[in-house]
Amino acid sequence: MLADCGVIPPLDRTGVVLAGDLYCHVDPYRLGGLGDVRPVWRAFADPCAWVVGVPGNHDSIGITKLDRINFARGDNWAVLDIAVSGEGESVVLGGMRISGVGGAVGRPGRPNRLSEDQFVGAVAKQLATRPDLLITHQHPAFDGSRPGSQGLRALLERFDGVAVFGHNRAPQPLLPIGSCTGIGADGRVLVLTIPR
Repeated sequence: MLADCGVIPPLDRTGVVLAGDLYCHVDPYRLGGLGDVRPVWRAFADPCAWVVGVPGNHDSIGITKLDRINFARGDNWAVLDIAVSGEGESVVLGGMRISGVGGAVGRPGRPNRLSEDQFVGAVAKQLATRPDLLITHQHPAFDGSRPGSQGLRALLERFDGVAVFGHNRAPQPLLPIGSCTGIGADGRVLVLTIPR
């Protein structure tokens, strides 16, 4: 609708960044669960120029690892999935190098969960590729009252780029974290345009 009204560029010139947790339990009063989000990715990829993102801790990309591998790259989408590569991934879309690490810090053995050390190590490897944009599902520590990854926060403080993250609602959408511009996407749709 926004594109049809001219508020944002036409969708065939619009990129979409997904920070995970796209699965919605069939019972709207029940939180959590795990479900296949491939239809959501396809719905964004159909009209848009490109889609890139990471799976959240409630998202499955099919049933098996082969499903994940086969779906990870489409004609105009890239799922940056630690479960496929073992350490996150990087692509170039829309003239930007984009890196990402999916999943959340938590008890290993549960779906899409990593230890803090595994997660921070994977993010550090991706930052070494010097991306313009980093996407993680796990959010950094925001302040003393909200949980989050202290290790991710420390890495972002030294990252001179943009980081999009989900998992837990950030106190505000735009968060300066050292030299990094942090974007808290959980529960939000943000439309960012490039000034002419």
